[in-house]
Amino acid sequence: MLGIISSLGIHGGLLTVLKSYVGVLAATILFIATNAGLIGISRLSCRSPSTVSLPEIFSRLHPRYRTPWFTMVLFSIVAAS
Repeated sequence: MLGIISSLGIHGGLLTVLKSYVGVLAATILFIATNAGLIGISRLSCRSPSTVSLPEIFSRLHPRYRTPWFTMVLFSIVAAS
């Protein structure tokens, strides 16, 4: 996307602002997509032990927040590496 913006023939401060905007927009979209993926995988894996495709630990819920904490921690580590 930055290549497309650079080839528009815009120069100076406007080009800098547009490049910054595209960078922030791309980072926001990636953050939202990652968040959706982690939430999705945690919900899928939470239901999978009932079909015996994953170990029981994936279905354990946090006592206070009622979320599949183990799955979220595991896949966060996998995503970060």
